[in-house]
Amino acid sequence: MTQAVKTFSPTKAIRFGWDTVKKRLFFFMGLELTVGLISYIPGLLNEQFKEKVLLTFLISLVSWFIRMAISLGLIQIMLNVVSAKKVKFNDLFSQFDFNFVLRYIASSILAGLAIIGGLILLIIPGIYIANRLSMIGYVFVDKKNIGPIDAIKESWRITKGNVWNLVGFGLLSLVITLVGVLALFVGVLVAAAVSGVAGAYIYKTLSRSK
Repeated sequence: MTQAVKTFSPTKAIRFGWDTVKKRLFFFMGLELTVGLISYIPGLLNEQFKEKVLLTFLISLVSWFIRMAISLGLIQIMLNVVSAKKVKFNDLFSQFDFNFVLRYIASSILAGLAIIGGLILLIIPGIYIANRLSMIGYVFVDKKNIGPIDAIKESWRITKGNVWNLVGFGLLSLVITLVGVLALFVGVLVAAAVSGVAGAYIYKTLSRSK
C-alpha cells in the first residue's frame, strides 16, 4: 500500500520559527551575528593581500571550509531547538570534522550542478530541483554518517509532494528578510534566525513522516 505524502504549512513553520526565536532573541541574534562576521572576515583578508594570488586563494579555500562547518553547526542548533534539546553557543562549532564537512561540500557541489542544469532547461526545472534538494544540510547533520549521494536521495525523498509548500516557504522567508532589512541590521539577524528554525521544523516534520 502506498504511504500518504505528508505535507506542512509554510505559515505554521514561520510562526513556529518566530515563537521559538523570540523566547531566546539575543541568543539567536548572537548566533547569526557570529556567522555573519565569520563570513565577512575572509573578504577583508583577501583585500589586504590582494596582490598575493596564492595566499588569497588559500584564504578563500580555508574560509569556504569554515563557513560550511559553521553552517552545519547552525543547522545542528536549529534541529536541537526543534527537538526541545538543550543548546549552547559552542554548538555552532560542533561540526568541525574534516571528512564530514568534505562529504557535505561534495553533496552541495553535486546539488549545485543539478540545479544549474535545471536552470539551463528554462529555469522552472532548476527551481523544482532546488526545492527538492533543499533539505540536504539537515539530512547530513541529522544522519551524520550518510554519504553525498544518499543525502541527495534522502532530501529528494522527504520533499516529495511538497514543492509548492517549499516555494511558499521560500517566498515567506524572503518577505520577512525584506521586512528585516527595513528594520535595519537587527531585523536581518532576527529574520535569518526565524527562517533557520522554520527550516529545521520543516525537516523534522517531513522526516518523521517518511
